[in-house]
Amino acid sequence: IMLKQFCGSSTGIISAVASEEEDVPRCCSDVMGDPAFSEGEYVAVFDPIDGSKNIDSSLPVGTIFGIYKCQPGKEVDEKTFLQKGNELIAAGYCLYSATTILVLTMGSGVDGFTLDPDKGNFFHTHEDMRIPSAGP
Repeated sequence: IMLKQFCGSSTGIISAVASEEEDVPRCCSDVMGDPAFSEGEYVAVFDPIDGSKNIDSSLPVGTIFGIYKCQPGKEVDEKTFLQKGNELIAAGYCLYSATTILVLTMGSGVDGFTLDPDKGNFFHTHEDMRIPSAGP
């Protein structure tokens, strides 16, 4: 599902994806079965949070993800996906439970979004999320 979501969001954005679930990175044109999806300035990396202990304990499952910019003038290869963490363009996670939550950063703050399943849209519900400087 995540392969097609990253690749199929629109043409010309994400060119390839890599996941712990796949042996090698995949070009979006292969994922979508359409060469129009081969162009894009970014690659996406993600990993499902799907440990069986989470399911057995009624804890949510989810996905962590990151978006990197492709190297200008270079073909996408495994090195494209092995960039430093401080080179991420965006990163976040999505938790799927009774409520679906998306937490996203694009480098200047962290915001949370909650899925309205009736409308199929995420709404901005948690602005400028921060870890408290001290506990209670």
